[in-house]
Amino acid sequence: MLGESDMSYCVACSFDDTDFLQVGCQPTMLAKGQHLDIPITFTPHRAQKYEATVALRVLAGMYTHQVAISGEAVPLKLELMDAKQRHISLGAVVLGCKVQRKTQIVNRSKIAAEVSFGGCSAALEQQGVELHPHDLTLLPRGIAELTFTYRPPQRLEPFKREVIAQAAGFLVPLLTVSGSCVAADVALSSKHLAFGTVTFGAQAHKQVLLQNSGQVPVTYAWDVKALKPNFSIKPAGGTAAPGQSVQLHITCHPSKLSSELRAHKVRCGVAGSSDLLLSLTAACAEAQPEPGALSFQAAVGSSDTRLVTLPNVDGVADWHIRPVIRNSQWSGPDMVVVPAGTEASYELTYRPITQSTQEKPHQGQVFFPKQDGSALLHRLEGVASEPVPSGNIIVQVAARVQHADTIRVENWAPASQRFRAIPALDSAPPATSFTGPDIIAVPAHGSTTWAYKFSAKAEGTATGRVTFKNEATGEYRLWNITFKVGRPITPDAVTISSPARQSAVHTINVDNPLKQDVTIAVAADKEGDLTFPASLLVPASGSAGLRVSFRPLLVGSARATLRLSSKELGLEEHVLQLVGTAGRPERALNFETALGSNETQTVTLTHYAKQKADYKCSLAEQRIVGLECKPATLSAPTASLQGLPLSLDIVYEPIALTDTMTDVITIASPVGGIYEVPVTARCTAPRPQGPADIIKGAGSITFTNVFLKQATFSIAVDNPAFVVKASETIAAKKSVQVTIGVTKEAAGQILLGRLTITCPAETPAVWTFYLRTVS
Repeated sequence: MLGESDMSYCVACSFDDTDFLQVGCQPTMLAKGQHLDIPITFTPHRAQKYEATVALRVLAGMYTHQVAISGEAVPLKLELMDAKQRHISLGAVVLGCKVQRKTQIVNRSKIAAEVSFGGCSAALEQQGVELHPHDLTLLPRGIAELTFTYRPPQRLEPFKREVIAQAAGFLVPLLTVSGSCVAADVALSSKHLAFGTVTFGAQAHKQVLLQNSGQVPVTYAWDVKALKPNFSIKPAGGTAAPGQSVQLHITCHPSKLSSELRAHKVRCGVAGSSDLLLSLTAACAEAQPEPGALSFQAAVGSSDTRLVTLPNVDGVADWHIRPVIRNSQWSGPDMVVVPAGTEASYELTYRPITQSTQEKPHQGQVFFPKQDGSALLHRLEGVASEPVPSGNIIVQVAARVQHADTIRVENWAPASQRFRAIPALDSAPPATSFTGPDIIAVPAHGSTTWAYKFSAKAEGTATGRVTFKNEATGEYRLWNITFKVGRPITPDAVTISSPARQSAVHTINVDNPLKQDVTIAVAADKEGDLTFPASLLVPASGSAGLRVSFRPLLVGSARATLRLSSKELGLEEHVLQLVGTAGRPERALNFETALGSNETQTVTLTHYAKQKADYKCSLAEQRIVGLECKPATLSAPTASLQGLPLSLDIVYEPIALTDTMTDVITIASPVGGIYEVPVTARCTAPRPQGPADIIKGAGSITFTNVFLKQATFSIAVDNPAFVVKASETIAAKKSVQVTIGVTKEAAGQILLGRLTITCPAETPAVWTFYLRTVS
């Protein structure tokens, strides 16, 4: 209140406090220009709207000023944006690391809220968790982000703390935070290892434990360079799980003779922990060989084996020994296991690759480094005689067929080798070939195959060997080999096809690999239709073509085997499939003959049979009546290579008028084949004949009955001065004289006439003869 009156006056409040509203106003004198602050406290107990009137009395109640007061109580709604984040796990954090987690809170109240986390921040900080911000104001529907940063100061057991916000006098539990801090705790079971005296070339082994007593896995790595050259460790690095003990295998392998070998404070770096240190000491002395030498004897390429006894009588653990063999002509297993408290035998093999003598044997050593650092050393001596054949190979092959096969070649040496292959034959049929690659490479202690090819022209037996020689060292292996060459395989048949009486030629190439000319005899099991020379000269290192001619006489198929033989090249057979097809027809014959006449044409054939043959002539379809061969059967003697000409007549004497008819004249022989002559024939009306001369009143004409039966013919003349019979009966295929006379009245006169002969019963044809008288 502000005093504006010139006088002072008393102000008092007549309001009785309620459970939600308290007015702090004592009677007070208020001078001009003086302010009076009256505190009003609103303390609602439930969410609702409130109203009240406060009466202020001035000048002892002379004046009363009513002040209306209204208010509303709203609930506090402070909560997480994501209810799923009611628990935040910071996890198990390794000491020295940092983890952050974030969440959001929201004020869903109608009024702003002052939020503070001072009450729980101290408890979180004890665990190394920093909450930001500590205090904030959230407007209605306002959102704030809370950040939890975890930096554990030391190893901590798992914890869980509640995060409680203070706002408007309320404590609001929002979420819980949990986490832990883990740390590494790594140590060695021993910080110093003493190996004692180790034999030069041998190895001694010891173990030490790397123990992880912490709660987190740790990675470690040894400084392997500091261990070299006399020590090594396995594993040189890795990971150790919590509570795990890793067994480290320390090996002493002296690189020189020395009374003191040392690797001092070798460092092992451990992530998240301090380094580990290990010191190693040893001494190295030379091995002394066992008395006497182990003696071996074997041929080059073969082997000899001895057993070496390895005792482990006083040992408490099995020995895994890797022998060292000094001379590649001895070999053995890479490892031998000697059980504790007993002994084992080691198989040592001598496989010489070069020859040696008693005076100058092969020498070597076998060194057995024991796992206790001691060693066993034996001297080796070997005498190698000349190599024996690695095998005897017998192969069955056919002549004139290239045989391909392989020989497996082994390399007995520990390094790859190149061998020159030397195939050689001591005895073999003529024209024999035995070849293969000149050089083969064989890997160390491995094998490969040498592919060879063998062929022989003639039957027989070939013996020899193939040698594989290392030209750098002179070492070699050899195999004896025998080829038994049998009869050649007859190749597939070659088909030669030709029409009858036509020649087809097939050429067979014959090779001669020899350095001399070879004469080959040629023969066939069926020579009837084949023609070839009786012999063929094939030049040295060359070839020649054998010309085989096939001229079939008959239609059909047959097989013939052609044999080419010589002493030098043996036998070579070729199967011929001979196919004769129908020959081309002969020159065609064309007949056009008037009824009552005949026509003769000659057919000329070439006979090729190499023996006598009888040919029968016939008409294939019998369509042309009056056509015949003369003679019907034709005999032919043996023909030469050029053939023998044959002739026969074909006579056409028609018996009826016809249009053009076609047929085929077949002249066939079982030996000489079939000849076909196409023929066409046409019978026309009889042509007029004459004039026939009638001398001194008398004359005649010849007339033939062309029909195949007796017939009666009518005779007429257009000039009554001529006298003829009215008819004439004539036997089949017979001729008669038709007599012609002149009447007495016309005697001596020059007369002309036309005589016609008909036979209506057989043909509509008319035979016309012109007549004249001659005095």
